[in-house]
Amino acid sequence: MRGLFLLTLALMVPGGVQATLPPPPGGPTPAPRLVSFAPPPSVVVCKGGEARVVESAPIHARIWQPWIPPVIGRAAHQIPPPPAPPTADIYTFSIDADGAVIDLSRPMAPTMWPGDEQAAALAKWRFAPGAPIKGCRLDLAPTTVALS
Repeated sequence: MRGLFLLTLALMVPGGVQATLPPPPGGPTPAPRLVSFAPPPSVVVCKGGEARVVESAPIHARIWQPWIPPVIGRAAHQIPPPPAPPTADIYTFSIDADGAVIDLSRPMAPTMWPGDEQAAALAKWRFAPGAPIKGCRLDLAPTTVALS
């Protein structure tokens, strides 16, 4: 009985029923970029003067792929451009009498990537021993180039 009902229904609907699906999200996909940082400086500026870097760890480059959420139902010219990469990654810290980094913080964290790797590299830096210094600031200004 059920088979007869389905056959009758199939014959009644001309051409069958097709679902209307939205078109796939269009627009350009931003190309991945390589973000690199300048080599570690030899001197860092602090409130009490300058601190000479004795030993540093490099800040490694990373790949940055901007993500754009899919936009359905808009023309290509209405799709927002990809976000720009961050232009600064600022760290503040103090230096103890042995030259070790203490009180490391990241007051304005860019939203594009976490700073765990940069903070770990900075925590390994050693400065010339002497009187403790407070209010040191380091701006890791990134440069970006196409990955290709």
